[in-house]
Amino acid sequence: MADSLEDFASMPEEWGYPGATIRDRIEEFNATVGEGGATTPGRLLDRHPLDEPPFYAIEAAPAITFTFGGLLIDTGAHALSADTTTDPDPDPCPDSGGDSRRSKAGRRPVPGLLAAGADAGGLYRRAYAGGLAPALVFGLAAARTALTETSAAVAR
Repeated sequence: MADSLEDFASMPEEWGYPGATIRDRIEEFNATVGEGGATTPGRLLDRHPLDEPPFYAIEAAPAITFTFGGLLIDTGAHALSADTTTDPDPDPCPDSGGDSRRSKAGRRPVPGLLAAGADAGGLYRRAYAGGLAPALVFGLAAARTALTETSAAVAR
């Protein structure tokens, strides 16, 4: 994890990552999108500079490790039940805080069950975002949820 792009340049050599090159490529990308230029590969939906820390470097190797199925989750990475209920309050509850709250068309969170990465489904409506992106994003969300809900339960 890096708190600034400059932090990449100071990555230890024994880690095996060209930190200065990572920093330089992100700075080049940011300059290109800032000037309205074309990126390689092209980006249609998210042409924004990568300028908000923290930054993460992850090692990836090409492989087929992904399906489009999985458990339906909310933004807190709670796995949601398969059954739906009629709820007088039609507003979705994106971060489910307990069994009394509902999210995603009346589905209830399954107590104690969080999901991320290839185990999470319902994430791809417009395009495939890659298998690592939801693993990182919802893995962090699941960790935050687990810490928050565990702390709340201990405090009771």
